[in-house]
Amino acid sequence: MNLRLLAGLLCLVATLAGCNDGTPHEPDVPDAPSAKPGDVAFLWAFSGAASGRCADVPDVTKVRISIPGQTLPNGGVQACNSEGVDGFTLRNIAPGLYTYTVEALGSSDEVLYSGTGSFTVDGNTVVSSQLSPVSRPPSPGDVSFRWSFVSPPLRCVSMPDVRSVRIRIPDHVLPNDGLFPCSTSGLDGTTLLDFAPGAYSYTVEALGASGEALYRGTGSFTVDGDTQVNVSLERIPPPPPVPGDVTFLWSFPGSPRTWCADVPDVVGVRITIPGENLPNGGSFPCTNQGVDGIAVHDFAPGHYEYTLEAVNASNSVLYSGKGAFTVNGDTLVKVALISGQSSFAYVSWTLSNGPSTPNPTCAEAGVSSVVVLIDGWLDLRFNCAEGADGNRVTTFPLSPGQHGVELSGLNRTDQLLFSARGTLETRAESPVAVSYTLRRLITIDSQAR
Repeated sequence: MNLRLLAGLLCLVATLAGCNDGTPHEPDVPDAPSAKPGDVAFLWAFSGAASGRCADVPDVTKVRISIPGQTLPNGGVQACNSEGVDGFTLRNIAPGLYTYTVEALGSSDEVLYSGTGSFTVDGNTVVSSQLSPVSRPPSPGDVSFRWSFVSPPLRCVSMPDVRSVRIRIPDHVLPNDGLFPCSTSGLDGTTLLDFAPGAYSYTVEALGASGEALYRGTGSFTVDGDTQVNVSLERIPPPPPVPGDVTFLWSFPGSPRTWCADVPDVVGVRITIPGENLPNGGSFPCTNQGVDGIAVHDFAPGHYEYTLEAVNASNSVLYSGKGAFTVNGDTLVKVALISGQSSFAYVSWTLSNGPSTPNPTCAEAGVSSVVVLIDGWLDLRFNCAEGADGNRVTTFPLSPGQHGVELSGLNRTDQLLFSARGTLETRAESPVAVSYTLRRLITIDSQAR
């Protein structure tokens, strides 16, 4: 056999057996396994919170996950806590390296906390993200006022004397001058729009039928996005009573009434007030400086009863009158002096507010007091409820005969809302009962009710 052919055959056999011609070769390496897709479980915690859990950050309403290049379910927005876990799992994410942002959002989708990082998917993986508070400029917002009446908490429907609510915020012009209905569609409150960020103080007042303040609440709030202000309205107490002077004016029987100059037999008037020491023993001339009356000074606040007697030169009583008054500041007392037998009248009233509410109560009509004026001179003031709803009041003693009567229904600030006119006729020693209907004079703007 040719030697050259033999050498070639031997070399081929050696090559097939793994041998070589003396040149080194790299050993064969098996292929690496391919990366796998997987689920990515995001878990988050909050820096600065007590336990770092969602329960410690009530301003957070949801969490948003963002991964560049990825479309996530619901735009990546999830509840802060799902089934007891502060986190959320994204399903079937392709293998690879990813970056992410996790943001905790408030009720207006403002970012309150944020965290960033990266992760690699090669099968299931867990991503723990620590969320830190986000510093941001304060934002404008709407302010929702909600009010109730204290002791116990009551709603507008239980407050018939309240017709409107006024909100005042210093240096801020409010719609309709701050006047709003007490309740709108069952909601006791209102919403003011577009407040600039910052701190504000406020006064909320519940108003009566003629705009008088009955209840009040004050406080402050800060606008950094939408906010709600809960206001408790308390009854405004009346001012404490104060001392004052008491001016007595007197007249004598007649139609029209007569005065000291018409009764020359009267030389003086004696005033008696139990428990009070009056100047000159309570005896005064019938006319003083051109006035049929006298001013007695420095009475303490309180309720007093009096008797007036007009006497002649022999100190015999020719005319007399009695009654009561209350001192809360200066007080005017008009006394109709009578001679001989007298009588009085029981007076009651109703209110008429027109066809919509023909017979309102005193509270519904906003009437606090009723003044009864007799013969154009003598007036008596009563709480409205004293003569309404089956109740009646009593006049002072009147001389027998016919008397003109005028009634005025007033609110808490003495604004005249209702009135009536009529007559009554008294008989000696026989009281009479009369009733009058007071009709509205002032119509309150329906927007303020």
